[in-house]
Amino acid sequence: MSFAGSPRVLLVDDDPIHLEAAGWYLSEAGHEVRWVHGTEAAALQPVRTRRRARAMKKLLIVDDEEIVLGALKEHLELDGYTVDCASEREEALALLANCRYDCAIIDLCLSPAYGADGLDVVAFAAARSPATRIVVFTAFASLERKAEATELGADTFLEKATPLPEVSQLVARLVGDGA
Repeated sequence: MSFAGSPRVLLVDDDPIHLEAAGWYLSEAGHEVRWVHGTEAAALQPVRTRRRARAMKKLLIVDDEEIVLGALKEHLELDGYTVDCASEREEALALLANCRYDCAIIDLCLSPAYGADGLDVVAFAAARSPATRIVVFTAFASLERKAEATELGADTFLEKATPLPEVSQLVARLVGDGA
């Protein structure tokens, strides 16, 4: 099974049983899999990221959902970015106070108890580092929230259902990397 644009995986192991089992599992998950047994691995070229290096552009992802943080971090690191993550408002504010980021992707709602507390992070990021490009990333989009986020300094607003390649393209445009 193979899908256009599916991730490619190279498995290298001395045990052919491991290779077969892992290869089957990954191919069932939609990955294009190639495996190499033992000594054949020495002839392989080094593995590279799927796109060119991004000149050490630094990104911050702020989201309370670990699965979202993990997926975005992995995808953007494969694109060549350096990525920091925060899962809470306070952690995000501390990172923004101590590091400079080219782009911050900030979830609108970081905790159910506080509503749109991601807007506090947006405002802090915009005030602390006006050059940081800000993307508000949420499942709870509304025209009022978009207007409020823009007024506080957000550059754009994305739905969480946005495919990861589109997020990459947007980030590349915002930080001047081209896509």
